[in-house]
Amino acid sequence: MENSIPADILKLLRNTALISAVTPYATKHITDRKIEGILIIEVDSINEPVTFSNCHFDDVFIKNTTMADRVEFRHCSFEKEFIVFDIEGAGLIFNNCLFHQGLTINHCKLKYLTLSKTESTNGITIEGGFIQVLDLKPLNEKTQISLSGKFLLVDTLAVDSSSGATIFAKKAVINNISLSGYYNVSSRLDFNNIINKKIEFNDLNNDGKFYFSKLRPVGVKRFTDQTLEKYIKAYSEFDKVHHNELQIVHALYRKGISTLEIYSGYHPVLRFREFIEQNYYTDFLEYYDDLSAEFTINNSSAGILELKSIMFERYALKLLNSDLSAVKLINSQIPDVNSTDDFLNYYNIYNDLYSSAAKQNNTKDKAEYYRISQLYLYKYFRYESVSDQRHRGSRFSIIVSKFYSSHGTNWPQACMVTVLMSFLFFCFFTASLSAVGLDVSITGINTFLTNYLPFFPQFLNPLHRIDFMQDIAVLGAWSALLDFIARIAVSIGIFEIVRSFRKHVRQ
Repeated sequence: MENSIPADILKLLRNTALISAVTPYATKHITDRKIEGILIIEVDSINEPVTFSNCHFDDVFIKNTTMADRVEFRHCSFEKEFIVFDIEGAGLIFNNCLFHQGLTINHCKLKYLTLSKTESTNGITIEGGFIQVLDLKPLNEKTQISLSGKFLLVDTLAVDSSSGATIFAKKAVINNISLSGYYNVSSRLDFNNIINKKIEFNDLNNDGKFYFSKLRPVGVKRFTDQTLEKYIKAYSEFDKVHHNELQIVHALYRKGISTLEIYSGYHPVLRFREFIEQNYYTDFLEYYDDLSAEFTINNSSAGILELKSIMFERYALKLLNSDLSAVKLINSQIPDVNSTDDFLNYYNIYNDLYSSAAKQNNTKDKAEYYRISQLYLYKYFRYESVSDQRHRGSRFSIIVSKFYSSHGTNWPQACMVTVLMSFLFFCFFTASLSAVGLDVSITGINTFLTNYLPFFPQFLNPLHRIDFMQDIAVLGAWSALLDFIARIAVSIGIFEIVRSFRKHVRQ
């Protein structure tokens, strides 16, 4: 490995024509170097793509630099913390690198940032800036990756794990989140207070723990800059104003610095920035015209997935061929997707959600998920399995349950249907008695109300005697059959009433 001083590397980056070696990917190649001392890369423009491979850096910074193309670090090691600050370019790639003290990327504008099989003892931190595509292929769960800052906008975050990952994202804009691969039992992904347009779980197997909370379902195109004048005035009237910071902000304003530049520089105005974030953050957000949002779980075993305070009614849901039995919903409910096909899939999906709610003793959501699952099961029997004669009994049972109580979720409906069905059969039973004829005249109705209706409460009891009206009439030829059918109808109704009330109690 050749020893180099920082000045040699800076000379090559300022004039890439001096680099004679080229990689198979047509990038300028700097390889097998040990750069001793502090390397501060601050170049107006790196004109060609550059690849560092098998290099060792003592101490390196990249700041205030523009890259016409990408800069790559492959199989490199970094002795001290590597800080990347305020750079703009096509891309930055770290592949199979080792950071002994950590990697920090602040307020950069990149089309893509790739971290593949990269290990960092003190983690990797990305704060502020704009990244079109953030591609993560973690080596394992031991390297913690943190994304933070309300003025961090990642358009697409793609995570593909082969063993495990640890990722924390808080108070940031991540329009599209795509997760795939295998996550071991030590993995943890935590997305909290994120503005997000689309979430995808594709071909994922999760043995770790995933947490999503307080997602705001909308897409942000970019941050729009604003002048400081408005916010200086508001902050000066703030009851907790910090006067030293106010003087600093006034000085920055006189220099022509905009509000977003306050966030992309090392300016000692922390309280002023917090004031803007808490009160005027939405002033800087330019949303996509399309306000739709998507939430997809496809061919995945979601494992322990906690979804907290998420407005699923705002998302277009696609839940396909996945195991959701360990999903935990807190202050969130997954509504009916109203699918017009794939009924068996959605029966299994909502049956998993029913099982999950039962484990949490969430009786309200459990009943709702059961109702939805039964609707899809009925549709499956009716439309996709219509030729299978074995399902006729199941179809009939589902229809009856829906008719009586909407699958055990509506006790007023169950009470009303039970009483109406009982009254209908009571009328038929009364008409079947000997010496009783059908008379719908006023006299006949008065006779029914006076002589027969008082026996209706006894008829509601499925254990009543069949001859409970023997004092006024004798049983007819059809009375026994009608009484038998009525007992079944009333018994089903009583069962559905009890079942519907059970959703309001903890089991």
